[in-house]
Amino acid sequence: MIRRCRPPLVSFRCKRPLPRPTKLPRPVVDNAPFVLPINIRCNACSQYLYQGTHLVVYKEEVLDERYLDFECCLICLKCTNCSAEIWIRSDPENRDYFVESGATKKRQAAVSRKPNYQVAVSKKRKREAEEGEDALKSLENTTLGSKIEIAALDEMKSMEVFIFPRFSSFSRPPITASAASKLRTHQDSSKLQQISKLFAGIFTLSLSGHSSTHR
Repeated sequence: MIRRCRPPLVSFRCKRPLPRPTKLPRPVVDNAPFVLPINIRCNACSQYLYQGTHLVVYKEEVLDERYLDFECCLICLKCTNCSAEIWIRSDPENRDYFVESGATKKRQAAVSRKPNYQVAVSKKRKREAEEGEDALKSLENTTLGSKIEIAALDEMKSMEVFIFPRFSSFSRPPITASAASKLRTHQDSSKLQQISKLFAGIFTLSLSGHSSTHR
């Protein structure tokens, strides 16, 4: 019986064991189904691959690039027409994908990356800055807002008149005409008080500016 000769782990000159070769970390590779998130055009055959196309792709993690614990990955897919390789890279910082090679990204309509609430906040800040410069504009905005609120209340009251008689067994009774008129007069008086306070502030500001110019 022939035995194989296995070299010892200890060298003949030194009695310490030889260092084992270190294993380098390998990227995680996976073949998985994938839905194309962008519109691209193949450079080889000029075939368009549109957003929402279902493909089986080759996925590979980029080890040295991460953004807030989100992994950056390379995606290799094949053109449905000529089977040419197309490499796409994820961009978690900008919540987008860009093409590495094999295709060109089709330009879409410019869409703001800000969510709706951020756009609303920026518009509100801009409006407040404009109102701070112009007192009459702020007064117009407040009166317009009060008119919209009064119209909405009237609409709700008109809806209550039709809805509550049908479900009187498990809902509150409809508002009477006298109660509605009292509520309306109270709201109108409160709005008038706010407007009068605003006018008083504008008048005092104008007086102070006039006195400072005379001095």
